[in-house]
Amino acid sequence: MKSAPATLEKRIERLEDLEAIRYLVNRYHTAINEHDYESILPLFTEHAVVILVDDPPLHGHKEIEAGFLRRLGRLKIIKQFIHGLQIDLDDDAAKAYCYLDARYARHNDPSSYVIAGKLLYSFVKQDGAWLMDRYQVTLFFVVPLTEGWSGDKLMY
Repeated sequence: MKSAPATLEKRIERLEDLEAIRYLVNRYHTAINEHDYESILPLFTEHAVVILVDDPPLHGHKEIEAGFLRRLGRLKIIKQFIHGLQIDLDDDAAKAYCYLDARYARHNDPSSYVIAGKLLYSFVKQDGAWLMDRYQVTLFFVVPLTEGWSGDKLMY
């Protein structure tokens, strides 16, 4: 037996939720790219979990802030380009993934790096606003631009 089609209001709410999540993801990556680290924490729930590559999981705002400042503070330049965002929405919760193409340069390192990876997100809707509840970065490679990504060594 088929269920009744969603009402127009429900369909519009779903589209608005999907767009709000896209906007949240873009705000996050814009804050990273612009070194606007103060704008990052309000995008996460109070008890969010963040996993940045090989670092231990960061739990809650205090650890997330310290982890981002430590990791991102080492970078002179970072530019992340995300693509292929796929969102699975389930009422007031959602999961998503996208792919990452990035460039960065570290302080005191003359090399520039090319990065590729996959980003996993979980979101919850709290008081009408979407927030990240979990964020995980998996990298496929981090290589100096001069080396390229087709060699044997893929993590520098």
